[in-house]
Formats: sequence, C-alpha cells, structure tokens
Amino acid sequence: SSNPNWERVSGFSSDGSSSIMLNGKALTSANPIIFETQSFNLSDLNEPAISFDYIGAALSSFPTNYMKISYSKECGIWKELATISPELLSSAGYYAQVFKPQDIIWNDTVMYDRIGSNDLKSNNVRFKFEYFVSGPSNRLYIDNIRIGESSDLISSSYSMQHKMTVFPNPTNYKSDL
Repeated sequence: SSNPNWERVSGFSSDGSSSIMLNGKALTSANPIIFETQSFNLSDLNEPAISFDYIGAALSSFPTNYMKISYSKECGIWKELATISPELLSSAGYYAQVFKPQDIIWNDTVMYDRIGSNDLKSNNVRFKFEYFVSGPSNRLYIDNIRIGESSDLISSSYSMQHKMTVFPNPTNYKSDL
C-alpha cells in the first residue's frame, strides 16, 4: 500500500515472521486509513473468499475504531463484505503501553459474498481494508492474507489450535446459585 500509516513489521506474526501494522496511537485523521490489495483473477473459483488473521489492543475500556472490508471488480465501485467491530479489533484487551502480540492467539476470519450473486467470481477483484478512526487506539496487526475457495479457507481456519483462558485460575467448581 502507498499509505504510510500501514507498515510492515518483523517479529510479530500469526504465521511467518512479519505482518502489517497500523499504529493507532499516531492516528488523528477523520478520514479512514486505507490498505488496498492488488487485483486478482478469481473467475476460476467456485466460491471465492478472502481470509486473514488480525489482532489489536485498545487504549481505553470503550474502543470506538472499526474496520470495513470491501471489494471491487470495477474501478472505484466498492461493495462491503464485512465490518469488524471495535471490540473484535481490540480483542487483545487494554494496553497502556505499546501493544506487541507475543504469545497471544490471533483472530481469524473468512469473508465471501453472502448475497448469493457470487460477485467475487471475476477476473479483476481488489480488496480494501478501511480503518475508521474516531478515538485513540493502540496497534492493529494483520497477517496471513489468503485468497481462494471459501471451503478451503474455512477448513484451514478451523483446523488451527485455539487456546481458552479461564479466570480465575484455578476456578471454583462450586456454584453460588
């Protein structure tokens, strides 16, 4: 992307050695911060989809920034695939210091055209990530962007290991009901 707000960083990744990072502490813009992909030929796929991993942190108890993912098969006409809420974007929790995702499970998502027209099945598809700024935030990381058959992306997404943290640990097995 030509947008200087997104930067490639080494050492923080869900799969590999680097990811792209948006430093929310440095953002003051009222305009969305945009990252666009190159154009892809998805015409040979039965049900094309995009999948990616993300993790972010909040600077307050009430995060407000969100991200919209869209696609275009025509120059300048964008259609929304999904919106990721402020709570999901800051799912790592509150960090007063600079957030660096170490030993933390990243969120993963698979997005496809749910309207049924299969609009993604085209020879010229681009994807756009728009980060909408309405308050201070910490860092957001995106990694492992994959484009392909939705069934392949869904099955690989669910085959990953997921950790669950229980608090307090150890838990009290007795019920107070």
